[in-house]
Amino acid sequence: MKLKKIYLLLFFTSLLVAQNKFEKGYYINSSGIKTECDILKKKWINSPDFITIKTSSNQIIELDCNEVIEFSVANIKFKKEFVISEVSSIDDESFKYDFKKKFLRVLLESNKYSLYVLQNENNNKNSFYVKNMNDTIRELVYKKIETEENKFKYLKIYKQQLLNLSTSNASNSKLKNLNYTHSDLIEYLKKISLDNESLSPKIYLNKDSLQVNFKFGIYNYTKKHSFYLEGNIDQQINFSDQNINGINAEIEFIPSLLNRNYSLFLEFGLDLDEYKDEIDIVRPMFINPNYHIEYSIKNKFRSYVGLRRFFKISKNLSLNVSSKIAITEKYNAYLFVQRDIDERFVIKQKNIILSAGVDYRNFIFDLNYVTNNTIDASNYVLFGLKYNFLKKHIKYVSLN
Repeated sequence: MKLKKIYLLLFFTSLLVAQNKFEKGYYINSSGIKTECDILKKKWINSPDFITIKTSSNQIIELDCNEVIEFSVANIKFKKEFVISEVSSIDDESFKYDFKKKFLRVLLESNKYSLYVLQNENNNKNSFYVKNMNDTIRELVYKKIETEENKFKYLKIYKQQLLNLSTSNASNSKLKNLNYTHSDLIEYLKKISLDNESLSPKIYLNKDSLQVNFKFGIYNYTKKHSFYLEGNIDQQINFSDQNINGINAEIEFIPSLLNRNYSLFLEFGLDLDEYKDEIDIVRPMFINPNYHIEYSIKNKFRSYVGLRRFFKISKNLSLNVSSKIAITEKYNAYLFVQRDIDERFVIKQKNIILSAGVDYRNFIFDLNYVTNNTIDASNYVLFGLKYNFLKKHIKYVSLN
């Protein structure tokens, strides 16, 4: 069990320490000097305290954001601005405002309007800010209020704020169903920007996709059972090895994060062969010394959830390692001991499987080390061959 935990710990640690890549970008320092360089792209949920840059001589430097007023990498842009933020508590219907300099994530820029986002310091949720021409940047207020009856109500002040920005009746009619989300707010400000100018506004969002693979395959393994029978038998019974064949299917999800080097997958398998063996033993000290024993066990269904790490060798070739945990392993079993036991029963098991494989084009060959698969059965190695018969890309817009 300790070995299993170590394997899992190493696998999840590799996820956490995986490096994001440097991409082309720039930063502007407090003196207004713009420097183009490679910047380490990260999943920023709030204003960063520093950015990591790579110089032309491949030197890596952590740059304090106190010395930076703007930076951009991979269509992600941050600007340091003086902003007015609403800072009152949740049980206060009055409004309190704070005026300070902050790093804001830019979502949209036009000659007329700009939209920004920042994680709210009071509730750790996203707060949006809007700027009209050269006016001060103001928070679009969406506030959750706790009432005296311990219930909640929402003050959607942001709709009135946006109403004050535009004179277009067509645009204002959309405010009723406008949600406090980056997608809805971007679309609204994009619309009213186009009502006032001919050029399309610049939108700082990245188009990503979730790759979904559908695989179908076959597998083979050799299983051996051995267990101790109490009572009149009172000895260890060793059954023979037997080859088992089966079919399986897999649904794999590969996000764009971490350079698509990791995936989450669900796997389902069904054994086509039944493990079956029989043996005769003699106990001469008994009146009836001959015992005939029959044992059979069949895996009707198995399902797993797992994580996989890819190591890309070339466009069509990659290696992978994975760890998967059984959700369900269900068996029909039968045990017959002459004059002693005749029983049918169901076995449910959970285990951990460690595997390594090779992906070539759409073919996947893997070796799986299966631990504690069934009661009184030894660990075993499963050989699998799959074919990736369908790939789908589910496209979406991402802040990162």
